[in-house]
Amino acid sequence: MKHVAAIIVAAGSGTRLGAAKPKQFLTLPNGRTMLDQCVHMFREHPSVTTIMVVRPSGTNLDLPQDVHQVAGGDSRAASVANGMV
Repeated sequence: MKHVAAIIVAAGSGTRLGAAKPKQFLTLPNGRTMLDQCVHMFREHPSVTTIMVVRPSGTNLDLPQDVHQVAGGDSRAASVANGMV
């Protein structure tokens, strides 16, 4: 079985969407935020053994304990690099 690490880059401001808050924190019809749904889907996948969420700087998200968190960078590329630790 393959072991896969998922990096969820959720540190952006989401300004292009024009919502009152970043899109990763918007609630979907199922009651979960976009971020929660993404984490849920990766946790359910049998090959995914590690999940890293790149979050906005200065925050600590309420995520399951087996989900790792790291602060985002000054750009998307820097945020992705931070997630690859």
